[in-house]
Amino acid sequence: MVDAIEFRLTNTTILQPEFRALQARYQDTWRHHITRKSFPYQYSVDLRPFDLPFHFHHRDRYHYNDKLTVYDPASFNSSELLSQLAKIVRSNPEHLQVMRLDLAVDLRDYPVSWFWKHVRVLYKQTMEEDYGAQPLNFSHSVLPGGVETLYYGRRPNCIRIYDKAAQTRYRLRRQPKNATPLLRQANHRLSLQYAAFSGNDRTPWTRIERQFGGGRLPEGISTLGDFLATASTIDPFEPVQFICGLPDLPDKSSMKPLKFAKGIGIRYMRDLYGMQETARYLNSAGRHGPDALRTYAAFLGDDHVIPAPDLFQLFQQSLTSQLNDSPTSESFLPGDQEVAESLTLLPDAVRLCRPGPPSWVN
Repeated sequence: MVDAIEFRLTNTTILQPEFRALQARYQDTWRHHITRKSFPYQYSVDLRPFDLPFHFHHRDRYHYNDKLTVYDPASFNSSELLSQLAKIVRSNPEHLQVMRLDLAVDLRDYPVSWFWKHVRVLYKQTMEEDYGAQPLNFSHSVLPGGVETLYYGRRPNCIRIYDKAAQTRYRLRRQPKNATPLLRQANHRLSLQYAAFSGNDRTPWTRIERQFGGGRLPEGISTLGDFLATASTIDPFEPVQFICGLPDLPDKSSMKPLKFAKGIGIRYMRDLYGMQETARYLNSAGRHGPDALRTYAAFLGDDHVIPAPDLFQLFQQSLTSQLNDSPTSESFLPGDQEVAESLTLLPDAVRLCRPGPPSWVN
């Protein structure tokens, strides 16, 4: 699904007369009262009180461009998004330049702690973790105090894995009482999403999100029209590798003692520091991290092995549902049957379980 999208409005972008009149009428108020500063823009304003699902940023002081951020783009299909943009710009909305694009997929029954232990993201040198209140000692559980968000890389190009249920609870608590119809509709959609998980507060609901920005969009995408035309071929999670291991440790009598000791050491380090930090540390000794993970992958399992999800297939299902249909609260939450069909079962041998794209993708 598209979780966030921002557009650049250049000096050549023709705005609708109605929006220009609105801007001229409220510009002084926006500049001095109801806006928050958004460097490097002169001011930014929430347009939802005017029933426009956008956040408008006026006049970049370096390039003199405006920026338009779409609120809750997952609630619009492609035609609805173009219709909303047509209220702001007079030209073809498909020609708008994309500044930022966040693509995401939601997963059930995969806690954030599972990704912390089994995910390695290629080409990312930094990783950060956010916890709930009162962190538990290396527990990384979905309980209060466990890890809630993982950051791979730095903005504006990064991958985030976070507890979507915790974020939704937080957003629902902060919703204003006197909200506009547009904002009430968005909050109602959040409530419906959360209701799917409210029956069991311990059911993990995790979102994996890839943020593109800073001029580094997916290849071939520069405008909204480019994205809509090539959406079916985009794989935003290509750098994500799952290293799942085996449910039981290998028999120590089947290998040399030194190799078995190394495997135990790598497994202990993974449990202590996470997969990404373990891979980075092994890679610091002569760029042999990937080889070491392949050699000792059998040691990197858990008591209960969960098959790695096919992120590409799940992402394409949610994106197709969003762009072609009228999105609903359940359209982005795969059911048990869809999840079962999307899982790639792992062989019993030592494996790196990164499933490739399905055969029907060109």
